[in-house]
Amino acid sequence: ITGITFGAFDLLHAGHVSFIKECRAASHFLIVGLHVDPSVERASKNKPAQSVYERYLQLEACKYVDKIIPYETEKDIENILAISKVNRRFLGTEYIDVEYTAKKLCEKLNIEVIFIPRMHSYSSSDLRQRMRRK
Repeated sequence: ITGITFGAFDLLHAGHVSFIKECRAASHFLIVGLHVDPSVERASKNKPAQSVYERYLQLEACKYVDKIIPYETEKDIENILAISKVNRRFLGTEYIDVEYTAKKLCEKLNIEVIFIPRMHSYSSSDLRQRMRRK
């Protein structure tokens, strides 16, 4: 079973690692799509504080990650899903009742979508706030 998830993974923290660990537990091989800069297409997203290279190195060091694919656009997600022969896509539960990139493509390609609940309070936003207070 090959699984995949996508994200910026900026300021890699315990919440990211917990999520990736859950994804890996539900697959034999885990691909992580690394978003170069989500703020380019969506102004509501934060521009990453770390370079894509820094984030790549951190993900590469995570024992749950088998392969990393950097990507730039939401369209890239569709292309990656179309050619990567994945069985499962992992998303956070905040995407259950909303449209997300390539939802219809996952259905068409018979890619099972698994929603991982957040059972912790770790977040990039909280980490940024804590860093500003110091």
